[in-house]
Amino acid sequence: MTERTVTIAAGEGLVENAGARWAGPVLARWPRADERVRAEVLPLYEYLARGEGPLAGTGAQVEAPALVVLGPEHSRAVIRQLVDRFQHFLSPVVLLVPTADSELTRLGSGGVLVETWDADPARLATMLYALGERQQLVHSLAREVRIAQSSQGGLKGEVDRIHEEMHMAAAVQREMLPVEMPKLAGVEFAALFRPVGYVSGDIYDFRRLDEHRVAFLVADAVGHGVPAALLTVALCRSLTSRDRDGEQWRSLEPAEALTRLNRELCARQHSTHRFATAVYGCIDSRTRRVTIAGAGHPPPIVFGAGGMRKLETEGPLLGVFDDGEFDQVSTVIEPGETLVIFTDGMESAFPNGASTMRELSRPTMKYVEYLQQLADRANEPGLTLDAATRELVRALEDQTGSLHQVDDITVVAIGVPMSAGVAKSAAIAA
Repeated sequence: MTERTVTIAAGEGLVENAGARWAGPVLARWPRADERVRAEVLPLYEYLARGEGPLAGTGAQVEAPALVVLGPEHSRAVIRQLVDRFQHFLSPVVLLVPTADSELTRLGSGGVLVETWDADPARLATMLYALGERQQLVHSLAREVRIAQSSQGGLKGEVDRIHEEMHMAAAVQREMLPVEMPKLAGVEFAALFRPVGYVSGDIYDFRRLDEHRVAFLVADAVGHGVPAALLTVALCRSLTSRDRDGEQWRSLEPAEALTRLNRELCARQHSTHRFATAVYGCIDSRTRRVTIAGAGHPPPIVFGAGGMRKLETEGPLLGVFDDGEFDQVSTVIEPGETLVIFTDGMESAFPNGASTMRELSRPTMKYVEYLQQLADRANEPGLTLDAATRELVRALEDQTGSLHQVDDITVVAIGVPMSAGVAKSAAIAA
C-alpha cells in the first residue's frame, strides 16, 4: 500500500482547529482507498520557511500537496504575494480563504487553486490528490524547460558570435575596396557597392598603371555569402596587371590579364569548384581609349547623347576551363559619354510592377533607363559623376523589395565630362 502525506498549513489562530475542521474531513474522503494518507498540520510561517518548491537539478523528493488556510487578517496584497510564491516554485497548493470574489478566483487561474473555507471536503480531497499525482510530471517538465532555456542561451551566444564575425568579415571586405576614386586628367570615376547580406560576392578595384592609365576590375562570384566573398578576395589577389619585361614593367593587355587570372583560379580548384564573371579593362586619359575583356559578364554599356552602345566580348566564366580564351574590344569615350560596368544584380534591382518575391527576382530591362539617367545627370551643370551615382543609390532604395534585395549590386562608372572636350579643343587651338 502506498503512503502519501498531505500538509495543512494554517494561519495564526487557525492551527489548533485545522486538524478537526479540514484535515480530518479531507482525509476521510480521499479518492483512493488503497492509499494510506496522513496529515501534517503546521503553522503557515513554518511551511513557508521550508522553501517549498522543486530544487533544480538535485533530484529532491517531490513536496507533498498542501492545503494552505488563510484567515481574515491576510490582506489582498499578502494573498497575491503568496500566490506568486507558490506559482514560482510550482508548489501543489490549494489556497483556502474565508470568502472568495472574482478577483481571488482569477488568482487561481495561474496554477494555484483557490477555494473558500466552506468548500466541500470531497472536492478539496480530489484537488489535493490530483495535485500530488501531477507533481512528478510538473517537476519533470520544469527540468526540461530549464535545460531548453540553457540550450537556448548557448545557442543565442553562438548566434551573437556569428553575427559579430560576419560584421567583421563585412568590414574587412569593405577595407579591400578602393579608399578613393582614381584621379585622372579629364576622366571621372564613381562606384556603387550594395551587398545583399553582410558580405558580397561582387568586387571592384582600380589600379594605377602609369601617369595616364588606370586599370579597373568588376567581378561577380557565383553564389552569395561567405564562399562567394572569399572567392572575390582570391580574384583580387590573383589578378596581375603588370609583368616585368627585362628591367622594365609591361602593362598586360586585358585579355592576357584575364587569361592568367583564369589559369590561376583553375589551378586553385580542388574538390569544390567556384566560378566568377568579370570585366577587366583600362583607360588612357590621353586618348580616352578604353580597352576591355570580359569573362561571361554582362556587357558594359557606353551612354551618351547619341544613345548607347554595348561593348560585347567573348570569354568563358573564370574558373571553368584552364585553356579558356578571351578577346578584347576598344572604344573611345567621347566628351559627355559615360561607360558603365555593372553586375547582374542590376537586372533585378528595378522590378516592373512586382508584388511577390518571385516576381521581384525576375530580371527586367528597367535598369537601362536608370543607367541612362545616371549618365545624363552626370553631364548637367554643377553635378559630378559621383553625385549622379548617389542619386542612383536613392533610386535603388525607393524600389519595391529594396529591403530584401535579391542579389548583390555593383556599378562602376567612368565618364568623360563635356568640359574635357572643350579643354582639348582649346589646347589644340593654342
